[in-house]
Amino acid sequence: MRFWSCLLVLSTACTGQLEDADLDNDGFLAADDCDDDNPNVFPGADEVCDGVDNDCDDETDNEALDALTWYSDSDDDGYGDAEVVVLACAQPATAVDNADDCDDDDWTTHPGATELCDAIDNDCNDEVDDGLDVDGDGYACDDDCDDDNPDVYRGRDEICDGLDNDCDDEIDESHVLYPAEGASSYFADVDGDGYGDPEDEVSACSQPTDFVDNSEDCDDTEATTNPGATETCDGVDNDCDDQVDDGDALDDDCNDE
Repeated sequence: MRFWSCLLVLSTACTGQLEDADLDNDGFLAADDCDDDNPNVFPGADEVCDGVDNDCDDETDNEALDALTWYSDSDDDGYGDAEVVVLACAQPATAVDNADDCDDDDWTTHPGATELCDAIDNDCNDEVDDGLDVDGDGYACDDDCDDDNPDVYRGRDEICDGLDNDCDDEIDESHVLYPAEGASSYFADVDGDGYGDPEDEVSACSQPTDFVDNSEDCDDTEATTNPGATETCDGVDNDCDDQVDDGDALDDDCNDE
């Protein structure tokens, strides 16, 4: 009744008595307790998620013992950054309850996102540009210039099929040292006699102009010198048989000249 009397009288002495009281028996006098009617509220009390300033620091639910763990979602894609942890009693506006994002600066990159040909792990599965090999040839994106054709990918041997099989922006190219599949060897026929120079060979899918498919000419600068020519008395191996002025030339009695 003493305290109620003091409240009614409102004397200075009574006010002092109230400040020295510990109504909730929490060990703190009313003068130091921010809520002397609640034994769970006093300076130094553990903060908990209850909407009350338990430790009398003028903040509510801060650093609460039972706070939940949230993760920053700065790109607002619904997936959080495992390296940026937020402890709070209620979900913050910029945080989520998972730590599944592998790039929290890009909203197009997160678990379940569509993988793109951009050298980025868009779906956060620790694989880059995976699942994009439509034709099943083991190549995709920049390594496959036609992902609908399993015979086309970077590094493949060229084939004589009218396609850029190796993705080098050339079609049916072939070389003597590494010919295209189905290519043939052709030899220069500079003198146009139908016989090719064995020293001037190319590999090609189709016969180039001024080339023939044989290498039988022994002098590709002279049209009258080839395996089908007639030997004459001129000191030249006209018929390319490695003999000079032989055969028909002898009938002309070359020695009489």
